[in-house]
Amino acid sequence: MPCEPGLLESYAKDISALVESFSEKDTVGKQSLVQLLASDAHVFSAASIRVLANAEASAGARFLTYLLTKEKLLTAGLRDPDTCSLKDAVAAVRAIGDIGPRFQAALEMDLSAALHGRATEESTMQVMRILDLLGAIPTQNFWPSFQSELMAYPDRAVRSKAALLIGRNTTHPAWIKKQLMDSDARVQANAVEALWAMDAAEARPVFTAALRSPNNRVVANAILGLYRLSDLKAVTALLEMARHPEPLFRASAWWAMAETEDPRFIPFLMEQFKSTQGKMKLAVTRTLSRIRRREKASAEKGTMHVRVSSANVKATAAVMWNLHCRVRTAMKSPA
Repeated sequence: MPCEPGLLESYAKDISALVESFSEKDTVGKQSLVQLLASDAHVFSAASIRVLANAEASAGARFLTYLLTKEKLLTAGLRDPDTCSLKDAVAAVRAIGDIGPRFQAALEMDLSAALHGRATEESTMQVMRILDLLGAIPTQNFWPSFQSELMAYPDRAVRSKAALLIGRNTTHPAWIKKQLMDSDARVQANAVEALWAMDAAEARPVFTAALRSPNNRVVANAILGLYRLSDLKAVTALLEMARHPEPLFRASAWWAMAETEDPRFIPFLMEQFKSTQGKMKLAVTRTLSRIRRREKASAEKGTMHVRVSSANVKATAAVMWNLHCRVRTAMKSPA
């Protein structure tokens, strides 16, 4: 049951003040937090997660995390959409990962239970939320235990989310390549995106192969992957994709251009703005706006000055000999 907004705000304000002024030696702060919990555990849990989502690492935040864990309110609250928003839950997990006890095991048990039950709309939503929470934990070494069940789950959204999370944390590019054979294009696209964080030598061949996909998202993610590897053909491939006869391909190309925030695309996008209509013109406008915002932000930072303290030039004997001959010739030439 959702908390009453006014009461939740009041609790959050009180808890935040106690966390900020908290001292290990001050028993009053601890007692005050315990009393607030005893007065209404559900509201206290919701307000505490909101506070943790915005908290810095501190003794107060650590004690609050300990208190929620001790009373078995932490993982239950993070999982419950009535207790807190997904945004606050994910932010709290990131903070807790740095300052609090490890609660990863509890989330893993919840995920296992959700996967072994019957796949309903409610259980699928629960699986998706737990995946988001587990994905926010800094160290993720648990995915091998779940990858078979997740990739066999009947819901496509779960499989595509799992492909991204598992792919980002695997050291085996062969597993990602296997997902490119999946019947769901969203799984393929997320598998390609997962490669963005992998070693260039392993990722480049997969990106190149994915360029031949009949799906616009897969191709856009592959081009963006090549762009992040500073592959020169990525810019050309994006321009070609933006001229594709299918609107979905053109829209994905504009999205990828926005992700690069590369001002080299501005002249092309200006031409596209003149020739497009309706939703397509709006998509081009959004891409242009994002690139120009990046340009403005860069300009506001000022000019970067680089001082070279030393430099070494290595040249082969042949290069040095040719340079010597050119200098000798120049010296002999009349002024």
